[in-house]
Amino acid sequence: MDLTALRYAVTLAEELHFRRAAQRHFISAQPFGQRVKQLEHQLGYAIFARTSRRVSVTPRGELFLVRARDALDRLNWLAQEAPDPGEHTLVLGVFGCGLAELWAPVRAALRAQCPGIRLVHRDLDFLNQYPMVQSGEVDAAIVFYAGPADGLVVDIVKEAPRKVLVPAWSELAEAAFLTTSDLEGREWVPMVAHSDALVDWLGPAAAGHPRSAWAVRPESIPATVATTGALAVLCATAERFFPRPDVRYVSAEGAACHVGIATRAGDTRPAVRAFRRVVAATAGLVQELTLTDRNETA
Repeated sequence: MDLTALRYAVTLAEELHFRRAAQRHFISAQPFGQRVKQLEHQLGYAIFARTSRRVSVTPRGELFLVRARDALDRLNWLAQEAPDPGEHTLVLGVFGCGLAELWAPVRAALRAQCPGIRLVHRDLDFLNQYPMVQSGEVDAAIVFYAGPADGLVVDIVKEAPRKVLVPAWSELAEAAFLTTSDLEGREWVPMVAHSDALVDWLGPAAAGHPRSAWAVRPESIPATVATTGALAVLCATAERFFPRPDVRYVSAEGAACHVGIATRAGDTRPAVRAFRRVVAATAGLVQELTLTDRNETA
């Protein structure tokens, strides 16, 4: 797809005015508009609605522009000076709170197996967690498991219960457990994600909501709930890492979330294989100790 046209579309979404948007790219409005129209023709739908007085973004255009911005951001990152891709560097993508309390033992074990290894951190969100691994921008990623994906191997290492985030002033905040019927008809924080399976887990999709209202990063969701009064879903782990005094995390009916390690199929580099082994072993040890502790307490 034409990257220049993508940039033009993103600029037009910011300006909502063809002449001003074209001026930012130092061309006239007519060729600028033609490139945007060609892009829409390629897509098969309109990104923008046009009248004689105003330009606005269509609902399908809103979703396309989120993906376009993400693609351009990743392209800009690739153009920057990259870390040494040798065997002593491991670029890790991390979604949300990642491995939570496991980071310290994982890091220590990994450095014991791969002395001198350099870890590079990259933030992930609901839209890019799988694509960043598929594109090679990260070597391995801590992801919210959203089903299988082409070219990826995902090792499930943790499971966490489902929690619904509700404003502290809501009558739901005092509930011990929320059923599906308790949540019917409620307003939800609009979410977008890279797969339908992940959107289904998170709740209602973003259709019909302005792009500025969409949540794509788990750490921003509690603040969105507090601001709007809408509900949202996250893993129970988030309660420890993203707490807010004006938001309650309430256990709820529905599928648990699974944390996984995503790597590219066939990637046999020593650092990548060591990372997978260390995380699997550490997660298993913690689970075993937790179960033992529970049994002794009982």
